[in-house]
Amino acid sequence: MKILLINKYYYVKGGSETYFFGLKKMLEDNGHEVIVFSMQDEKNQQSEFEDHFVKNVNYQEDSGILAKMQGALKLIHSNEAYKKLCKLIACTKPDIAHVNLIYHQLTPSIFQALKKYNIPTVFTSHDYKLVCPNYKLFNNDEVCTKCIQGNFVNCFKNRCHKDSTIYSLLLTMEAYWHKWLKSYDVADFVICPSKFMYNQLAENRIPDTKLVHLPNFLTNNFLEIEMNEKKEKFILYYGRLSKEKGIDTLLDAQRLLGERVTLKLIGTGPEEGRLKARVEQENIRNVEFLGFKSGNDLVAEIKKAKATIIPSIWHEVFGLTIIESLSVGTPVIGSKVGGITELIKEGENGFLFERADEKELANKIDRLINLTEDEYAQMERNSYQAKNDFKPEWYYGELISIYEQAINNKKIRK
Repeated sequence: MKILLINKYYYVKGGSETYFFGLKKMLEDNGHEVIVFSMQDEKNQQSEFEDHFVKNVNYQEDSGILAKMQGALKLIHSNEAYKKLCKLIACTKPDIAHVNLIYHQLTPSIFQALKKYNIPTVFTSHDYKLVCPNYKLFNNDEVCTKCIQGNFVNCFKNRCHKDSTIYSLLLTMEAYWHKWLKSYDVADFVICPSKFMYNQLAENRIPDTKLVHLPNFLTNNFLEIEMNEKKEKFILYYGRLSKEKGIDTLLDAQRLLGERVTLKLIGTGPEEGRLKARVEQENIRNVEFLGFKSGNDLVAEIKKAKATIIPSIWHEVFGLTIIESLSVGTPVIGSKVGGITELIKEGENGFLFERADEKELANKIDRLINLTEDEYAQMERNSYQAKNDFKPEWYYGELISIYEQAINNKKIRK
């Protein structure tokens, strides 16, 4: 099968790209020909299709008024992405397309190219963009579902993006524009990594016949690792250092715990400077910022940790870090939001706590680090079960079935 994979980043930027490259390898290992469409970037992995990639778009860089206005229009529709994808499709003639992250750089204009060539299309929803213009269901440090039934004007009214009227207006216009164009209707199936995601999209009147609940899978980095016999007395957060990840709650809990345990944080992000300054100013003890780590260096830290902490204050779509940690025998303590509750079984492979409740989080951490040796060993064994529950072989079988159904549906409608 010729499979066109589409994602705006062609380097590992976060969990979505970890999934994307794992998916690419899985398909290639099973004998499929993979075609890639993405955006140019100096950090990109090499690709034979890079000449077809769109020019780099960076909305964070400073620019003049004219450039910002042009950028605003490109955020909603990229004519370059449409034309280049049309050319790539004409050259390669894929059997099916699997769309991932596309917003603002590639834009949903790519769906119009797929429609033009009648390409069967599967779309993995890595965030809540289909029901929320700012994609997080999160505003002003609170969960927000005001737009979920298609009332996207609430994004503008509540200045949901960067507390900016202009940016929020742009995202509102983008949402209504693609709703009017029915851009997402091009997708034959929408893959939802969690039941929570499935329910949010269903509430927005996306037909059940299009929605598929399919949890993510483990990549080889974690499949090849055995359970660690020696744990060290530290808890671990790894991921993006951003507001919605709830790291302030974790620091509040660490302040309550004091000398009882060390907290290590791996990752970078927009909140990094502020969080480091806060730790220093408030003299929060036993906190270590380890910066960015990946590959074996990251896995080594996860294996040694007594627990991984997921303190998110937004509705996490899935929580790839959860199944990664569990698969090496490291229990997880997570907040009761989004897809997290579907992966953590209270008292079996970790603990759950109420969103933004630092006292309950501190209590759950204290409870875990004070388990008896036998109790903790049982929790390790329970956690390790994730290695069997999220095997790529199972995911591959389910995905190919979805691909085949999408292709057959297209043939019937011709």
